[in-house]
Amino acid sequence: MELQRELEQASKLEAVGQLAAGIAHEINTPTQYIGDNLRFLGGAHQDMTAVLDAYGRLTQAARKNGALREPVAEADAAVEEAMQLR
Repeated sequence: MELQRELEQASKLEAVGQLAAGIAHEINTPTQYIGDNLRFLGGAHQDMTAVLDAYGRLTQAARKNGALREPVAEADAAVEEAMQLR
């Protein structure tokens, strides 16, 4: 009789352990997905910031030089339009 109770108790503990592991997995998977995407977006933001900084220096130099007025004006208009979408 005692052995039977111990086996039932062990079976219950095993079921609770499996349930806890399943719950932990269901919580961890979306959390990991979000974390991975946030890291990607952070890196992409840094890359885009570097590109936009270089673009700014290039258009500033073109404005000072007076060269490429039309393409610089088009680029400025595109930046202005993008800023209005925020």
